[in-house]
Amino acid sequence: MPFPAEAKEPIAVAHAFDRLAPEMKERYTRTAAGGWSMLTSDGKPDEKAPDATGPDAARPDAAKAADAPASEATPARDAPKAEAPSTGAPKAEAPAFHRAEPAKPEPAKAEEPEPGAPKATAPRRPRRDFLDALAAFPPLTALVLVAVCLALFLPGFFNIPPVDRDEARFAQASRQMVETRDFVDIRFQDEARHKKPAGIYWLQAASVEASGLGKDSPIWVYRVPSLVGAILAVLLTWRIGAVLFGPTVGFVGALFFAAVILPGVEARLAKTDAMLLATILAAQLVLARLWVGRKVGFFFTAFFYIALAAGVLLKGPIILMVTGLTAIGCILWKRSVRWLKPLASVFGVLLFLILVVPWFVAIGIRTDWAFFTTSFGGDMLAKVAGAKESHGAPPGAYLLVALATLWPLSAFLPAGLNHMRRHPGNSAVWFCLLWVIPSWVIFELVPTKLPHYVLPLYPALALLIVAGVLETFDGHRPTLIGRIWSVLLFVVPVLVLGAVIAGAVYLNGTPMAFYAIPVVGLGVVVSLLAWYYYRGGHARVRFVATSLLSAAIVYGGALGLAAPAFSDLWISGRLAARIAAFDGCPDPKVVSVGFSEPSLVFLSPRPVAFANKDNVAEAVGEAPCGLLLVDARRQDEVMASLSGLAAAPRELAREEGRNLNGGRALDIGIYAIGGAANGVPDN
Repeated sequence: MPFPAEAKEPIAVAHAFDRLAPEMKERYTRTAAGGWSMLTSDGKPDEKAPDATGPDAARPDAAKAADAPASEATPARDAPKAEAPSTGAPKAEAPAFHRAEPAKPEPAKAEEPEPGAPKATAPRRPRRDFLDALAAFPPLTALVLVAVCLALFLPGFFNIPPVDRDEARFAQASRQMVETRDFVDIRFQDEARHKKPAGIYWLQAASVEASGLGKDSPIWVYRVPSLVGAILAVLLTWRIGAVLFGPTVGFVGALFFAAVILPGVEARLAKTDAMLLATILAAQLVLARLWVGRKVGFFFTAFFYIALAAGVLLKGPIILMVTGLTAIGCILWKRSVRWLKPLASVFGVLLFLILVVPWFVAIGIRTDWAFFTTSFGGDMLAKVAGAKESHGAPPGAYLLVALATLWPLSAFLPAGLNHMRRHPGNSAVWFCLLWVIPSWVIFELVPTKLPHYVLPLYPALALLIVAGVLETFDGHRPTLIGRIWSVLLFVVPVLVLGAVIAGAVYLNGTPMAFYAIPVVGLGVVVSLLAWYYYRGGHARVRFVATSLLSAAIVYGGALGLAAPAFSDLWISGRLAARIAAFDGCPDPKVVSVGFSEPSLVFLSPRPVAFANKDNVAEAVGEAPCGLLLVDARRQDEVMASLSGLAAAPRELAREEGRNLNGGRALDIGIYAIGGAANGVPDN
């Protein structure tokens, strides 16, 4: 006997079929007409039983009658279907095909494939886990992100010496700003530093004032604005990701962005780039909200223009380029500018001008407008016209550099590419691409290239890659190429780093640097475990946790232990200690020839004058007492220039090391000029 007519409804038929035992399911197949037919021994539909329209057709009538609801009689096969209830009447439920069990409004299950046919493996349905629970509670999410940032950014933050050359220049200029109380002009020693606006110097000066240490503040005090900027950048990446992809992708994307090498490096340097990144992401957050159609009122409009003003005061037009190119790309993609209408605000433009114009006018008047010719003509346009300061590279260099500076996310780049392939028209994907591609092309075309130039584009890449990585745990298993790529770029770099540290310790290291070797080795083990979880496409919470733990261990060993202990790289600190120990006279004059790194100026307890072989005699002058620092390559020429002194310079000590910029070997002699005969102890 065939199924009742009511049972031919899709939901009811699926329920009946679902309640059969597995061995019974294998005996039936779905017919073209939507019914069911028994299979013969060779796996083909039984053509002799045309009336068999469901699984119950093979069962005895008594058994079928027993499964029918007690209150209903089994209708005839050809009985007409019940009419749909009128509006307002209670909706009739589909009949149940199991004793004492009501019908459930579940969707019909997928058809069983014919025996012998390959089974299609559909992606598993995403399951709610600990990451989803954290992402659903924003205050807790923010606390977790801040804690992770501190764990990743603080190793080396306090004990890595000033890094030449930019960090030491920024820090020294900020120190002089605090000492002179001149918050308009920017100077490094007696030289005008008219390359960047004053924003970062104000922030560093504020950090010094807040510390209460004054001019004796160590380098980490000047790094605090960068640390704050990096943490803000991670939090803003989270919010952008939540707006575009949802809270979980935003949360995990921010976690992995915090673990990326480049923002971690910038968080430890007293420069502009970390705080600039935060301002750019603040502006991009408002664009992202407009892109997805969220409301942007007065608060977000003011927030957008304040972010633009802060970015301009930090590094000039860079924020306008990145945000402007993103907006232009989105306009072209949408073929409309109406979505940007909330930003067409007279108040916003006036707020921007009020914040930006006063300092630019003040510095223009103070320097007779030389700041603009030096900053835009001598610095920015010079970098656009040609490679400056030996930092040139051909187009495409950033793609190669990103494999290292985007680690560990660069190891999962194939997952991000697969995500873009699976979602070719997704608006969130396109926003990130329009954020990255236009500015990336500009940076590739500019001859002068430094790794941190592309940092404002990394949050978009992080979100794209993490969106693809999380899909691997929803059934989209990584391909063979993706697994090979991930192990090569996730585990191998950690192995190489461990080998480099081991070699450096063997050649010239301290006991503290030696301890970094087992620490980095532990990072290798944890990174292998993270790769195992990724390769298997399961346990995404464990994958995220082990990935972050691996990065924290590696950074702790490499930056917290090894880097500060390589004394050869930090020769300025040893020279500064020699200067502090000199007691030949109360106020010695310090002159350096052949070694002119800004870190020496920042670390020295006394002012340092830089000279060359031609003007060293003039620099020494008639000083009754002083110290002369001479690189061994210039020693003979300098001594010949000083032959007219009443007393020849006396060598007190020598310091050897390597220049952090270029790795050139250094051999610095320390000489006393006049004064007492004791001076610097040779130890």
